[in-house]
Amino acid sequence: DYARSPDAGMAQWRAMLGRWAARVEPQAATWSRPDLDDRDWKTMPAEQFWETTPGLETFDGTIWLRASITLTEKQAGQGATLSLGPIDDLDTTFVNGREIGSSQGWDRPREYRIAPGVLRAGANLIAVRAVDTNGGGGAWGPAAQKGLKFDDGSFAPLGATWRYKVSSTLAQSGLPPTAPWVGASGLSTLRNGMIAPLAPYGLKGFAWYQGEANVVEPAAYGRLLPALVADWRRWFDAPDLPFLVVQLAAFGPRQTTPVESGWAGVRDVQRRVAAADPQVGLASAVDIGDIYDIHPANKQQVGHRLALQARKLAYGETSLVAAGPAPLSAALAKTGAGTSVVVRLDQPAVVQADARPVGFELCDAGGACRFADAVLAGDQLRLAIPAGFAPVKVRFAWSDSPILNLYGRTGLPATPFELAIAP
Repeated sequence: DYARSPDAGMAQWRAMLGRWAARVEPQAATWSRPDLDDRDWKTMPAEQFWETTPGLETFDGTIWLRASITLTEKQAGQGATLSLGPIDDLDTTFVNGREIGSSQGWDRPREYRIAPGVLRAGANLIAVRAVDTNGGGGAWGPAAQKGLKFDDGSFAPLGATWRYKVSSTLAQSGLPPTAPWVGASGLSTLRNGMIAPLAPYGLKGFAWYQGEANVVEPAAYGRLLPALVADWRRWFDAPDLPFLVVQLAAFGPRQTTPVESGWAGVRDVQRRVAAADPQVGLASAVDIGDIYDIHPANKQQVGHRLALQARKLAYGETSLVAAGPAPLSAALAKTGAGTSVVVRLDQPAVVQADARPVGFELCDAGGACRFADAVLAGDQLRLAIPAGFAPVKVRFAWSDSPILNLYGRTGLPATPFELAIAP
C-alpha cells in the first residue's frame, strides 16, 4: 500500500502501532488526555536524550512526555504545525487528546500539521508516546526549535522541560511494529539492497556480527538466525557454505545477583545455532566488550577469532581449535559428599586469575536462580547445589556484561550458555 499511496501506508502502520500500544500499555490509555492530573510526574530537559536523566541511564522502552502551551484566541484560530525535532526512535503525538501523527527514525524531525478546531485559547496539552528500542532515546533536539509554528509566521515555544512517566520497559512490551519502508531497518531493505545483487557470485562464506537490536526478543531471534543462514545459502546455491557468527560482546551494567538477560539469551541462541550446524562457526566477543559502548573498539580481536573459524570451516584446517569451551551436557551426579551438577565441556578448560571459575548459576523449576560454586577438572565442571535447592537448569555467564574467567587452553573464552539438567 505504501508504494501506491504513502498516506495509506502510513495510516495502516499508525493503526498497527496504536493496537500494539493498547495491548502492551493499557495503564496509559488516558495519558494523552488534557484533564489527566500529571502533577506527580517527574521532569526532564526538553532537549537531551533521556539517558542523561537520573534513573534512565540504560532505559529502553516507552515513556510518555507531556507539556502545555498557552495560546491566545488569535493563535488558536490559525492554522499551525507542531514541531518537536527528532524523537528516538518512534513516537505517537497527541494535542488536546487527539492523535495528530506518528513517525519513526531516531534523527527525523517531527513536523505535524494540526487540523482546524484542535487548538483552543488557553492551555493546550501536547502528549508524546515515545518508544526507544536501543541506544539514546527521547525528544533530543534543541528545545528552542520545539513548539507551534503558526501560519502568520509567529511561534509559541514548548518550553524547557517535559513532564514524563515511564510506561513500560522494552523487555515488558517487546518491540513495537516498525514501518517496513524505513531506511536500513525496513523489512528486507538490507537483503534486497546489499545481498541479493551479489548472487550468484561465488563466496567462501559469510561473517555475521549482529544481534544487539534483538536482545528484547531472544526467542524470536532463535527463529530468525537459522532462517537467515538458510536463506543466504539458498540464494547463493551453496547449502553448506560456512557461516561465521560473532557472539555478542558484553554491554551494559554489571550485576551482583542472578538476573534475566536478553543479551545472554541472544548469545545462547548463537551458541545453539552453531552447535546444530557443523558449518556455522562461533566467534565469541563476550570478553572483549565495553559496558559503556555497544560498539566496542577491539575489532582486531574479533577479526582474529573470525579468521580462526574461517581457517577451520572454509580453508580446511579441520584440526584447528577455533573456539573456546562449549557445553555438551549437564547432569545430576551423586557422590559420597552428596549430589552435585556436572557439566561436561567439548574441550579441556583453564581458569584465569583465580582458583575457581565464576559466573555459574543453578535455577529451579520456578525460575529462581542462585550463583553456584564450581570446581574445574579438565573438561568437566562440578557445581555444588545449595542446601534445599532443586535445580533444573544451569547457566553460565548469564548477564548483559558477565564477568568470566573460564577459557580454553588456546586463550579463547568459554561460551555463555543455558542447559537443562538431566536427572
